[in-house]
Formats: sequence, structure tokens, C-alpha cells
Amino acid sequence: MNRLLRILHLEDDPDYSGLVKAMLEEAGLRVEMVLVDNRADFTAALENGTFDIILGDFKLPTCTGLQALETARQKCSDTPFILVSGTIGERAAIESLQHGATDYVLKQWPERLVPAVRRAVQEAEEHAQRKRAETELVRREKYFRALTENSLDVLTILNRDGGFQYNSPSLKHVLGYAPDELAGQNAFALVHPDDLASVRQALEQALRNPGLRITHEFRVRRQDGAWCHLEVVGRNCLADPEMAGLVLNSRDVTERKRAEAQVLRAKEEWERTFDAVPDLICIVDAKHTLRRVNRAMAAKLGMTPDQAVGRTCYECVHGRQSPPDFCPHSRVLADQQSHTTEVHEERLGGDFLVTCTPLLEPDGRLIGSVHIARDITARKELEAALRQAQKMEAIGQLAGGVAHDFNNLLTVIQGHASLLLMTGGISGAGVNSAQQIAMATERAAGLTRQLLAFSRRQLLQPRLLNLNEIVSNLTKMLGRILGEDITLQLTCPAQSPLVEADAGMMEQVLMNLAVNARDAMPKGGQLAIRISVVHIGVHDLACHPEARAGGFVCLSVTDTGCGIAPEILPRIFEPFFTTKDVGKGTGLGLATVYGIAKQHQGWIVAESELGKGTTFNVFLPLSAKPAVPADNQAMPKPVRGGTETILVVEDETPVRELTCNFLEGIGYKILPARSGVEALEVWRQRQGKIDLLLTDLVMPGRMNGWELAKTLWADRPDLKVIFTSGYGMEVVGKEFALEHGKNFLQKPYDPQQLALIVRDYLDVRR
Repeated sequence: MNRLLRILHLEDDPDYSGLVKAMLEEAGLRVEMVLVDNRADFTAALENGTFDIILGDFKLPTCTGLQALETARQKCSDTPFILVSGTIGERAAIESLQHGATDYVLKQWPERLVPAVRRAVQEAEEHAQRKRAETELVRREKYFRALTENSLDVLTILNRDGGFQYNSPSLKHVLGYAPDELAGQNAFALVHPDDLASVRQALEQALRNPGLRITHEFRVRRQDGAWCHLEVVGRNCLADPEMAGLVLNSRDVTERKRAEAQVLRAKEEWERTFDAVPDLICIVDAKHTLRRVNRAMAAKLGMTPDQAVGRTCYECVHGRQSPPDFCPHSRVLADQQSHTTEVHEERLGGDFLVTCTPLLEPDGRLIGSVHIARDITARKELEAALRQAQKMEAIGQLAGGVAHDFNNLLTVIQGHASLLLMTGGISGAGVNSAQQIAMATERAAGLTRQLLAFSRRQLLQPRLLNLNEIVSNLTKMLGRILGEDITLQLTCPAQSPLVEADAGMMEQVLMNLAVNARDAMPKGGQLAIRISVVHIGVHDLACHPEARAGGFVCLSVTDTGCGIAPEILPRIFEPFFTTKDVGKGTGLGLATVYGIAKQHQGWIVAESELGKGTTFNVFLPLSAKPAVPADNQAMPKPVRGGTETILVVEDETPVRELTCNFLEGIGYKILPARSGVEALEVWRQRQGKIDLLLTDLVMPGRMNGWELAKTLWADRPDLKVIFTSGYGMEVVGKEFALEHGKNFLQKPYDPQQLALIVRDYLDVRR
């Protein structure tokens, strides 16, 4: 015992206290002696300090040793207390031991003092150690209990056969069982049948390898019947006598497995979506290396995604050894901003709209970019076709307006020329001049009819037609037009297709296309005319912006001529556009075909290659109605006048004066008006005396000819009306069925034609 002993000595004899210290030091003990001689100082010393042992005299003037012992037990119950006295008897000694004294020593036996002190100090130390161990044991037990009761893991001990020997309280939280419910049961009874074999295999491995830590995942049945995923870490401790079993730590990983499954499903869905997107998508790192490529892009590159990954984008896409100047990825690397640009790439076969977006780490560090390239080749072609169609529509409107105004002028010219010839007031050179004027007017009228056909404002007289018959009937005429050096080939379907169309216009379409083909084959060749029935699906609509789904009859005219240059092909349907020499064409032939096809709710497509010829495909809606025989044409009738009253409404003064003068000259009473509003005023004054309304369809102001007629019909439903126009039926609309030659007169017209129609219509009973 080498440590310093602090001794509190309750003694009224200082000499004896010195003797005790000397004896202890002589025995090899190092001591620090604190001497007190009364109860108050004794109590104060205990409160202010700690001591290894207390020596107390049995009898003092101020207190007894037993009183001091009681105070010591209250203040420091674990400190050894030895009573030292010269008068203590055996009874008093026993009483002191019963009150908690460690030992007692008689002063007359000083040789017992040192051993008693040694023994008391040693016993005190052993008691303190034992108490500390017990305290630590209690603390650890509480700690272990807190861990096992509050842990999310389950601690289990199994015997060699898998029987439960112990389960921690957390079993209730994890699986819903109380620990004592499973006591003595076999753990394999809770294992999912599909996992049972692997669990038994893991147990056998643990039994063969004591001390080996084994980790395994499997499913067990909860108390409520649901299956729970456990991650179990086990160790064979059968050889440890304190454990004598297989020690398992089980953790509920159901949520983790569910989250992993969700992540896996999300990853699979992302990959399927990534590969299903028709756009070209790739992920490129900071070194221009392809890290991910979807199937659409890989297919465009002509390789598999795995073959593309690891190569540079400029090598795979552009066939270059370095990035091109327009590279959006380089721009993203430079400014970390998204960029969108249009790229024409011959290697990929078209035009692409490329969007490049920076790819950042969570810390904001740029690691690459995502490229999305959309093939806009078809869109750009459609946009170009749409612009062409819009241009053609605008040109058509202009052509229709020109034809309308020109027809008014031709009506005046043709009318006066006809009047000069009818009156017989001229002869010789005058007659010849009038005839030349009439002939020129007729040719000009043909030109305006072509313009009206192009602008789709020509009067349409549709009926059910057998297109095979129309083409077959024109074959002989076409042979004479084409000449002997051009071979004509005709292919028609066995079942004749019907279309609802104007027969004259269909003949004009075929004639114009045939003449155009003849001019393209100056050295001869072959002209193939083919009629077929086609069905246009939704997926075919991208071929032409004017197409629509449904059944159609296709009239194809193919020549083996010189072909049309690609830069000229978009303009061939424009009126007055021609590549023929001066005097060999007006530029209205194809424009007329285009207008007739549009007027019949169809469209035309031209395909050509220089040196190999041209094909024109005219699509017309297929009709399912049965064919009806054509009306017999009436025999010409002689011109007759009359005495009826006619309201003539025409905004063009020369046309109005010509018409009024002519009709008055053959006996009719004429009421002229310059507009619809002026005609209404005349009607209010003379309506009971008006037998016929002759009105232009298109007039300036608030009321056109059709609106005027409807207003007058409200007063007189039996009023007879004849319409005239430089336009055709489209200016009227679908509300009123015009009858060409009966109640509609196309400008330009000659006075004889006007007189016949007026007389015939007045003679018809209503």
C-alpha cells in the first residue's frame, strides 16, 4: 500500500495521536493525520474533506465513540471506522460493531493497530471496487435493456435447429409478435416459402463455420399476415457458454426494398421512355464523348447504342475530327446556357432542330449536356409547300379579279361587234373588222375562262362521270394532237370509277396535260395515261398539304420528255409562267389544270426528273353514286323579243347601256339600276309591273345581286331572275343552284345569247 492515507483521528490526547502516526509510518504507511478532539470539529472535518479511514476514541469529554460513529455513518457510510480505547469492554466492543464500526483496538494492544488499519483500508477498497462493479453492471443492464427495447433491429438467439431461445422487445415493433409468443417455436415457420431453401442454406453455412459473420435477406410473415423483408446478420456462437446459440441481428428493410423497387421501375420507365422518344437524344460529357444515346439516334447513325457510346459526337454525327463551328455543345461548355439551333446534316439525311441543355452536378459543376434533335425535314418541306399553296391562292384571287373585270370589257366589245353585224348597217371592210373584233373577243373570252378555272371561279356544271369514258372518247383527238412520233398508252381499271365533275373541264384537264407533254417531247416519246382508284390514309397526308383522307380517282399523265428542273418545279402552276419560247404558250395550261382540280375538291401533284420525264397526278374525289344518262341537248331556237318589263341591275355603265339598249330594241320595257340599293327603290315604285330581274352578281356597295334577289323574292316569290357575272358559281354560294344557260349568263355574252335566255326564261311557267 504505497498511496497516501488520509486519517481523521478523533482523540483528546495529541501525544497518543502522534504515537499512532509514528507507528503507522514505521510500518511503511504514508499517512496524513487530521486530529480533532470534539464532536463539532469532527463533524466539520467530515463535511469539508474525504478520508480513507477514521480512528475514534471510545470516550471523550464532549462525546462518545458511538456518537461519533453515528455521525460518520450519516456523512460517509463507506469510510472505515476503528474504535480505539483503553477502557472499552467486550460488551461495548460488540455494540460498536453492531452499530457499524469496522473494528476496535485496545490502546494497551498497540501491535493490533497497524494490521487493523491495513485490513480496514483494504476491505474498504474492495468494497468500493465491488460497489463500482455492481453499479457498472446495473448501468450496463439498463443500457442494454434500453437498446433492445428501443432498437429498430431485433436481437435473436436461435438453437442449432432454428428454435427461438431469445427475442428482444423490439420484435413487437418490427413483426408484431410479443417475444414470449415465439418462445420455443421454430424460426423457419415464419419464412416465406420461396426463401426457405436459401435460408436453410445460410444456416448450414453458419453451422459449418463458427465465428463467420453471415448476411442474408429474406421474407418473414408478420403477426398481421403481411410479408416483411428482413436483412439478417448472424454468427454462430454455439461454442460460447454464455450464448450457446446462433446470434442474429434482424433489420426491417421492407421500405428500403420498396424504395429500391420504385427506383428500379422508375429507371426502367425512364429507359423505355428515353428509347421510345422519336427525337434523337444523347448525353455528351465535357470532352464531347457520347455517354448515352437513345435508339432513334443510334438508328439514325446506323449503329447500336453501345457502339455509339464512347465515341465523340463530332465523329459519329458530323464525320469530323474536331467540333464544327456551329457546335451547340461547345457553346454550352462556354457559357453554361441552353442553346437551340437548326442544323442541316447530310450524314443524317435532313434538317434538325437541336436543343442543347447543360447537365450539372448537384454542386453546380458542369459535366456535359443533353442534346435533343428533332427531324424537321418534313416540316420544312410542308412549310415550303404551304407557302407555295398560299402564293398560288393569292395569285388565283388576283387572276379571278382580273378575269372578272376583263369579262365586263369583253361583254361590251363583243356586244357592240355583234350589234354591228346584226344591224347590217356596215359592209365591206367594216363587216370584216366587226368579225375580227368578235373573233378576237372570243379568243380573249377563252383566256379569261382559263383564268377563272385557275382561280376556281368558273361556273361548274358537275354530274356523275365515268372517267374511263371521258378519257377513251378523247383518245382519237389526242392522237392527232400528239402526232405520229409520240406513242399513246392508256390504262384504265376494269371497274369504271365515277367522279362528280364537269365533263368539259375534265376534257380540258386532259387536253392541257397532253399538249404540255407533247411540247416536252419534241423528238417523240411515249405518253402514258393511267386511271386508278387510290385510298389516302392519315399517314399519307404528309405527302402534300392539300391532300385529305378518303377514296380518290387518280388521273396520271406521264411523259418521257426532257423533265423539269427542280428550281422550276415549284412555279409551274403559276399563271403566265412558262419556259416555252415566245408565241408557243401562254403559261395558263397548267394553271388551268390546277384551278380545275381545286374547284373539284381535289389536288394535283407533279413529279419530274431532268432527262427522264414528268408525271402529273390529278386526284379527284371518288363518288359512290350510280351514273345517270346525260340530258339531251336542246335544238337552237330563233331569237325573239317581247313586251315584258325587265329590271336591269349592272354597276358597269357600258355593259348596262349595251344590255338596256339591246333589250329595248327588241321590244322589252327596261328599268335600269346601277346598284342593289337603286334597284330596291325602282322595285318599290314599279314592282307590280316588273316581270324579270336581270342582275349582275358582283356589285359594289352594301348589296350584291344574290342579296337583291332574295329581298325581292320575299315580296314576290314567283319573280323570275337571271344572274350574270364575270365570275362563276363560287360568288353565289351553295344556297342557290344556278342553271347555266337558263338563269345564269356567263360574261362575256353576245346580245343574241342574252335574247334567247331572256325569252326562254320568261316563257317558263313558275
